Amino acid sequence: MTVGAELWIEPEAAERACRQLADIAAEPHDAARPLRSPGTMPMGVTLMAFPMGEG
Repeated sequence: MTVGAELWIEPEAAERACRQLADIAAEPHDAARPLRSPGTMPMGVTLMAFPMGEG
């Protein structure tokens, strides 16, 4: 899955989205097991959300 967007949103919505994205990112991080553990598969995760300035 991939998502790319430049969005113009209110600061409160941006802060809320960043908190939600941090929660989402924590799930696979917390589920991580040692390298090549039986029953596991590799998964790449990249997540970025940041203010882009005034435009």
